[in-house]
Amino acid sequence: MKDSLTSAVSMKTKDVTFNILKKLFNQITLTDELEVGSTRKAVREVLKQVLRHRNLMANLTRVRSYDSYTFDHSVNVCMLSLLMGLYLNLSKNELHNLGIGALLHDIGMERVDKNLIYKTGPLSPEEIRQVRKHPCWGYEMLSVIAGLPEEAAVVALQHHERLDRSGYPNSIGGKQIHYFARIVAVADVFDALLADRPFRNAFYPHQAVDIIVKYKGQFDPEVLHIFLDKIAIYPLGTKVRLNSGEIGTVVDMNRGSHTRPIIRLEQTGNSPAAVYREIDLSKHEDLYIVKVIR
Repeated sequence: MKDSLTSAVSMKTKDVTFNILKKLFNQITLTDELEVGSTRKAVREVLKQVLRHRNLMANLTRVRSYDSYTFDHSVNVCMLSLLMGLYLNLSKNELHNLGIGALLHDIGMERVDKNLIYKTGPLSPEEIRQVRKHPCWGYEMLSVIAGLPEEAAVVALQHHERLDRSGYPNSIGGKQIHYFARIVAVADVFDALLADRPFRNAFYPHQAVDIIVKYKGQFDPEVLHIFLDKIAIYPLGTKVRLNSGEIGTVVDMNRGSHTRPIIRLEQTGNSPAAVYREIDLSKHEDLYIVKVIR
């Protein structure tokens, strides 16, 4: 991808969507109802930005607090799912329905005991069973809401299912899993790995990609190919810090290795004028990006 980074998905759009989503989650928790119009509006705004700026990945790596995790994660999964859907040539209507399903995929987490969500130690087998009920709860919550596309409830139910039947809640596999749920599954795992959680630190994007590739048999190969080949983890123009402490700007991509782009490093030295040199991270395994600088 050679698009230059402008504003990606604007933080204003993301914050507006975040606030809408928070109200929607509160509404459905208190009343078992959902304002479908607001949901569609949120997805339209995100889709408009995705269509305008395909290089949106920098926004996914901002620091998130535990308290806002569910909402930030849902918006990120919506953004990334829509981007993959775009490259998978989904129609405008399909993109809208995918976006709604992605935005609401974790709605069932609202019924999970918050003490389990924020627990710092390992969960007991019974606690794991409780958390793993959230897809079914999400399906129950969304399937009775008039005006929502039926795919939204199906995505909530199936986003933790895996192609090799290792997922939950029903251990279905292959094409038994709705196509939208297969897209959301990749987005869900990737963004979850990028976030700090009470029980572990966030992974760096290159580590998250490596983990997904390690378990590639669990994901739809077409969706995974699009994710690995088309999605610019670090868009052109992104300012980054390396594990060496050096700071630079992404100036080119390595096809098939978007976690290791070509970086133009700025060297301060003794010269009054900044001196630049370029480094290809795919040829330096000891160097990797640790932070996106805003």
